[in-house]
Parts: sequence; C-alpha cells; structure tokens
Amino acid sequence: MDGTGGSITVTGSPIVTNTVYNIYGYTLAPFTCNIQLTGTHSVAATPFGSWVGGTSIDWNTAANWTCSQIPGISTNVSIGTATNYPTLNGGSVGTANNLSIGSGASLTVTGNTLQIAGAIANSGTFTASGGTIEMKGSSAQTIPANTFAGNTIASLTVNNSAGVTLSGALNVTDIVKATLGNLAANGNLTLKSSASQTALIDGSGAGAVTGNVTMERYIPSAFGYKYLSSPFTSASLSATLSGNATIPTFYAYNEDNSTIILGVTTYISGWATTGVTGLSPMTGYAANFGDGGNQQTFSMTGSVNDGSMSATLYNHNRTYTQGFNLVGNPYPSPINWNLANRTNVDNAIWFFNASGASDQYSGVYDSYINGVSSGGSTNIIPSMQGFFVHVTNTGSGSLDFSNAMRTTDLNPTYKAARFDPRPIMRFSASLNQQNALVDAYVIYFDNKTTRMFDSEYDALKLMNTDVAVPNIYEIAGNSQYLSISGMPEPVDSLTRIPIGIKALKEGWMNIAAVDLSKLPSDLTIYLEDKSNNVHQDLRKEPKYRFYANKGDINNRFSLVLAMVGYKYSTTSAPVKLFTLSRTAGTLIIKSNLPEGIDGKLKITNMLGQTLLTKNITFNQSIEVGVDWQSGIYVVTLVSGGNSYSEKTIIRRK
Repeated sequence: MDGTGGSITVTGSPIVTNTVYNIYGYTLAPFTCNIQLTGTHSVAATPFGSWVGGTSIDWNTAANWTCSQIPGISTNVSIGTATNYPTLNGGSVGTANNLSIGSGASLTVTGNTLQIAGAIANSGTFTASGGTIEMKGSSAQTIPANTFAGNTIASLTVNNSAGVTLSGALNVTDIVKATLGNLAANGNLTLKSSASQTALIDGSGAGAVTGNVTMERYIPSAFGYKYLSSPFTSASLSATLSGNATIPTFYAYNEDNSTIILGVTTYISGWATTGVTGLSPMTGYAANFGDGGNQQTFSMTGSVNDGSMSATLYNHNRTYTQGFNLVGNPYPSPINWNLANRTNVDNAIWFFNASGASDQYSGVYDSYINGVSSGGSTNIIPSMQGFFVHVTNTGSGSLDFSNAMRTTDLNPTYKAARFDPRPIMRFSASLNQQNALVDAYVIYFDNKTTRMFDSEYDALKLMNTDVAVPNIYEIAGNSQYLSISGMPEPVDSLTRIPIGIKALKEGWMNIAAVDLSKLPSDLTIYLEDKSNNVHQDLRKEPKYRFYANKGDINNRFSLVLAMVGYKYSTTSAPVKLFTLSRTAGTLIIKSNLPEGIDGKLKITNMLGQTLLTKNITFNQSIEVGVDWQSGIYVVTLVSGGNSYSEKTIIRRK
C-alpha cells in the first residue's frame, strides 16, 4: 500500500467487515455488515488527518476526523468533499503539518489559532479573517499567494527559527509577531487600519519583519494639519491616501530655525520644508489633509523600525520655538510614553487637533502629563503619530526609545477613562458664540508637587494657532505658563492661582469651570476679575462672561481656592504673620515675625476647643497635628497689636 491510500491486499483468515481496521495509519472502511471475506481483495483506505465532517463543523470534535483522532502538529491534514466543512473556533488550538484544502472545500479559523508546521496547498476557500495563523515549522516555510480568502487574516505569528516568506499580498488586521525567526515580507504585507483598530507589529518577539511593509492609518476627520511620523527606516516624502491621492508636502520643525533679513540672522517660526529629504525615524512632521473633513485612510511603505532608537533635542530658547521639539513614534505599534528614557526633557507631551477648527491651517493643542490630560490624550501614543516635547533647560536633551515601550493596543485613540482618586479640576476659555472651540486648563492636587513649575508634574502652555480660540493658562510661581498644573492640597484659608488669557482677537469671551466634581467638599473656588471687582463662586455659577481686547491678559484673573465658610472678598489681605505647609500628615507652622519680635500662637477646632497655645519667635517653625483627627482647625498668631488667623484642613486617609 502506498502513502496515498490506494488498495491493500488482505489474505488469510476472514475479516468481519462491519469493524474499522487501522493498519499503518490508515482506516479500512467497512463493507456491508455480516459479510465475511476470504481470499485476496482490494480495500479502500483513508489516512489519518482526513476531515470526515459527518457530525458537525467543529475542528475539535474527534468524530469529525478519520479514526476519531484530532490532528496533531505532525499530522498531514486533508480537507476534501464533505457534508460539513471545518471551523476552528472555541476549544483547543488547531494543529497541522502539511495542510491541503481541496477544490470546493473550505476551512474557517475564527477566534482561535491554527498552527501549521509544513506547507499550505489551497484549492478551495481558507478563511482566517477572524483568527490567528501561526507558522510553526522547523524548516523554512512559505505562505503562497492567494492562500487566504480576500488575502486577509486577523493575526500572523512566526514561530520558526528558519523563517517564513510571503509569496503574495497579505493583509493583517490585528497583530503580526515574529516570536522566533524572521518574516520576509517582500513588500507583500499590509497592516490595515479602520475606524475600530489599526494593525501592528508586536515588538516583543525574538525575530523581525524584514523587507518592505505598508502600514495604514485611519483618520475619522481628515481636516487640516496632522502631526505624523514614519514607522520605517526610510520613507518617501509622501503618504498615499484613499483613492491613491498623495500628500505631497511634509513640514519639519526646527527648534533653531532662522533666516537672513537684511544681512542679519533672524529667528523665526520652527516650521520649514527646506532640508527635508526623507521621513526620518523619531521625527515628527506636519502634513495638511485639506478642508474636506471626511474620513480618510493614508499609508506609508518602507522597512520597519525595530529595537533601540534615540534622538538628540535642543533648547536654544528662541522667541518662537522656546525649546519645543516635534518628535514621533518610530515603531509600527503604539508606544507607552511613561517608559521613555528622558534626559533634560519634560515629562509632558503635546498633541495638535485641527479637526473642526476655523480654517485648515490652525488648531488647538492638547497636553498630557503624570496621568492627567487637558483633552483626550493618554500616555499611549499611536503609531505614525507626531507630538511635541520640551527640552527642560537651555542646551541639549535626549530621548531613548526601545521595544520595551511598544504595546499591543490596537486602538489607543479611544480609551475608557481610568479611575483617578486625585482631585482634578477642569476649566476652559472660549469665544462667547455658538459651537465655539475651547481651550483647556487643568489643576490637580498631588502632594509631590509644588507651586513652582516642575517639569515632571506640570505641562507648559503651548499656544494655540487658531484665532477663534483664546488661550487659558496658569502663571506659575516662576513665571512659567502652564496648561496642566499639579499643586499640593491647600492648607491655607485662601490660595490664589493667577490665570492668564491670550486673546488672538477682540470680543466677548467665557471662562468656565468644566468639571469641579472632584474638588474636596471643604473647599470652594472663585474666579476673581480684578478689572470688574468680581469674585464669582464657580460651584454656583460655573461660567463667567467678559470682554477683552486682543493680546496678553496676565494681571486680571485669578482662581481662588477658599475653605467653605471663609468670608472671601477682594479687599487686601492682612499681613501674614505665619505660613502653613504640610508633610506626611503633620502641619508645619512657620513664623513670619520680624527679628526680635515674639508672638502667641493658638490653635482651636471648630467647636472652639483650644488644642495648643505656644509662644513663638522670629523665623521659628513648629510641627503639630500628627495625632489630630480629620477636620478644620483655626490657627491664630497674636503679636503686639497685630493678629492673624487662618483656617486649615487636616485630612486622614
């Protein structure tokens, strides 16, 4: 008997033909019941691994295979004409050595993985648009052209040290991973993108994807400028759009950009086209998608970036660039910003949003730092995404990226908000008109922060380019403008936060408290307008309307955090005889008395009970409250004819 079935000669004792006989891995099909055969006969035989499909379509049902044996990784699988055709869905992973699908037959893999150790021969229909194909041979394997229905599968895994080669076009909608050995793409692999997800290459494998690959990126609204980056070692200065149109021009950003005017070097905006000869890894670019605003898919082609990458960045403190650098995700997968290795680079990142802006050339910036966003961004940065970073101090800085940063998040754009126990307050500024675009400003309480700018906890303000959007920002203690401000929980009766507005056009505007739901119940917040002598309780009236001329408005507005019950007014505050701070649950009272002057300190609770009285002198600090319960306390210092009091809060976790 040969290896294709054929015939077998039976001699000797009679064979009871209603019994199935297994001989050398073949099944003898029974003849009519109760007929005994003697002599020499030819008997049909079917090999192991043949699909019978008499019971159901389930690959993992043993009765659907010859000899009631589900194929193993060394079994040659053959799917021919049958009543039912196999579907590998739930249950165990499917395995096969050589896989053959006959004409008119079909195989479907969905929600599961099929491991193939040998060759694929498909004359029927092989559907894996919802499943994973794992090439798991020990010698080199090839995926022939037109193997899969629509040339599309969900995921492809290479687990073969000898490598796998694509011989024809293959679209992947989920994940490509070279666990062991390389995938030779040969220009045939396309990572597809849709409204629901963008395919990626998993960077955690020991192998690599070699040769040219095409990567797509879906954009729900292709309007105006988008900040892009290339996931390839080299890519042309164009991106192919749906319908084979192209973006012909990419703008790079030079933090030290200048021009010669009347023989004098003049520093100008960082945007430049000169010198851009290719799309370099880790560099961000701006490309204009026009004013259509429709959904769009664009693509780039090249050899994928992999492994460690680095960029040197600069802060020359120029008037218009101020140390900001436009960088980009260099990988064909999202990255986790929190895992970047930064030297002299702020922890914040900034994204640009032109969608819905008043014209296709301008837009609004969204910042993110320390788990807090002024818009919808997170620490997960999509592939092909450009973003701004800031070099902290004048001079140079560096960014080092690695495969450890890469994630397998197929849709990093749309994320469910994670629970954050920190108090976070959100504010906005806008023109007083219907459908106005807003600029955002965020305060969050974190006792690791200070009232000064801190590059690890505060995001600088990157000014918007849309004249229809006024900028709102905090003016920090060291005169830095912030879009996201981390500050310790207030311990004073009154905490004033200076707010600036940069108006690009004259008109009526609004400052609004967008979300105060996490403001502690023992605090309220006022908007102070010095020009109109107004202090508006934003818990009760969250929107404030005002008129402003074009320009910078930095001495008019403040946000004022006050303890509930504090009689806040815009009159001048008395001279502070002490200052309050807190560390590790202990209240620290520092005397501001002049040298040689003494005072008497008294602390009471809200019931009027005295908890402490103590004489205090010039520049003295004392610590109290380590064993006190949560509550509001009144600290009073009397010195000569002067008296000064503040309420303070002690919170126990």
